[in-house]
Amino acid sequence: MRKNYITKTLGGLTIMFSIFLFFAAAKQLTYQNEQIVANITSGTKNPLPAVEKVDNRIISGNFNTELDGNVRYSYDENKTIEFSYKAIKSDKLKNEKLNPVLKLEIEESGNKIWKETKWSWIDYDQGILYFHFQTKKDGINKIEANFTGKYQIILND
Repeated sequence: MRKNYITKTLGGLTIMFSIFLFFAAAKQLTYQNEQIVANITSGTKNPLPAVEKVDNRIISGNFNTELDGNVRYSYDENKTIEFSYKAIKSDKLKNEKLNPVLKLEIEESGNKIWKETKWSWIDYDQGILYFHFQTKKDGINKIEANFTGKYQIILND
């Protein structure tokens, strides 16, 4: 009787441990698949990045302020906060030694002014600069500033 009890106990523990491992692996795979899908689709959700006009060391142009952004990320597991980034593409940004200055035209108190803005990251292989455009929290979009859509990138080596 005692041998039968031990066998049943070990069998039950084995099954419970297997189920635990299955759920742990499934959770990890789901998380990794969400990250992969975000990385693959995030750059193609909206139209192509803004294309520039180059004048010596200044790249200037316009981006569409009506669209959310070219790339979207959610850094928390529950995806309660989503960050949207705009992209500006230029072959001049394909230099890893660059530390460009980004200026965006914004409207403040009825006046249009150029404001130096911190960019988020640069894809040097494709020549694309990304900057934080808006944050979506609890279903409400909050644009970082009242952008007019005009930009300038000043290239510094």
